[in-house]
Amino acid sequence: MSASSNKADRLSGEEVVDLVHLVSGLTQAGLPLGPGLKALGEEIPSPRLARAFRDLGTQIEQGKPLDEILGDSNHSSRFPSHLRGLVAAGLRTGRLGTILDQFVRFEQTGSELRRNFWLSLTYPLILLVGMVFLFAFVGTVIVRDMSSIYNDFGIDLPRATISVIQTGELMARHQESIYLLAAVLSATLIFLLTSKFFFGERLSRWFASRIPIIGWVAVWTSLAEFFHLLGLLIESDVPLDEALKLAGGGIRDSDIRITADRLAYEIEQGQTLSQAIGSVRWLPSGLPVLLNWAEGNQSLGETLHLIAGMFESRARAYSNSSASLISIIIVTSVVITIGVVAASLFIPMISLISKLSG
Repeated sequence: MSASSNKADRLSGEEVVDLVHLVSGLTQAGLPLGPGLKALGEEIPSPRLARAFRDLGTQIEQGKPLDEILGDSNHSSRFPSHLRGLVAAGLRTGRLGTILDQFVRFEQTGSELRRNFWLSLTYPLILLVGMVFLFAFVGTVIVRDMSSIYNDFGIDLPRATISVIQTGELMARHQESIYLLAAVLSATLIFLLTSKFFFGERLSRWFASRIPIIGWVAVWTSLAEFFHLLGLLIESDVPLDEALKLAGGGIRDSDIRITADRLAYEIEQGQTLSQAIGSVRWLPSGLPVLLNWAEGNQSLGETLHLIAGMFESRARAYSNSSASLISIIIVTSVVITIGVVAASLFIPMISLISKLSG
C-alpha cells in the first residue's frame, strides 16, 4: 500500500472510536471477529471506515491475530499507536472487550465536552457577527438618512442623538474596514467550527488551546483524556514509560505529547511518575502528592482516573459558566445598543411631527 493511500485511509478520532466500540461489542458478545467485522463493514456509510472493517475482517479470517494486523506496516498509519497498545494488552490479559469498552467511554467523554462547549458558543458568536453587520448597515445607511432629515427641518437634536449620528458618520468614513471586520469575524467562526475537517484534529486543538477562555476548556479536556488513557494503559499492564508515550500520542495535543515524551524519558532515567510530574510547571501543584500516595499504595491506575475526573469536572464547570457568561454579555450588549440607537434616532421624530402638525 502506497504512502498516499495510507494517508487517504487514515481514520479520524471519531472513526477510531466507532471501530473500537463495535469491536468491543463483538468481543464481549462472544461473536467471531472476522465475519462480524466484514458484516458491519457492509452497513457502515463511511467508505473509509467500511474499508477498514472489511480489511480487518478478511485478515482475521485468514488467521492473523488482531494486534499483529494493527501493527502491520500497511495499517500502522491507519490506526493510532495507543490503540495498538491497548489491543495488545487486552489480548495478553484476556480483557480485550473490557479494555476497549473503557477506552470508548473515555473518548466519548472528551468529545461530549468539546461538542457541548462549541454548541453553547455557536449562538452568541453568530449573534456577534450578525450584530456587526447590522450596526454597519445602520451606521452607514439609516443614521445618514435620519441625519439628513433632521438637518433639512432644523430640528434641535439631543446630545445622545448627536453622538449616534457622529458615530454613524465615523462608521461611514470607515465603511470598508467595518465590513472587513465583519467578514474576518465570520471567517474566524467558520474556521473554528470546521478547522478539524480541513486541517486535522491536532492543528485544530492547538489553535483552540491558544484562544482566551476557549483555551482552558480545550487544555483541561485534553488532560482529562490523557490521564484516563494513561490510567487505562497502566491498568492493562503496559510499562509506565511506554504508556506515557502511547497516551501522549493518542491525545492529538502537541503540548501534551511533548510533555508525555519528556516524562517517559525521566521515567527511563529512574524517576517516579510523581517526581517527573513535579517538574511540569503548568500542571496543578497537588498532582505529585496524589501520585506519590498512589505509588506507595499500588493504586496508580485508579488515581490517574481520579485526576482525569478532576480535569473533566473542571472543564465541564468552566465550559458551562464561560459559555453562559459570554452569551449574557453579548446578548445584553446587543439589546442595550439597539435600544440606545433606536431611542436616540426616533425620539427627535416626536419634535419633527409636532413641528409639522403645528
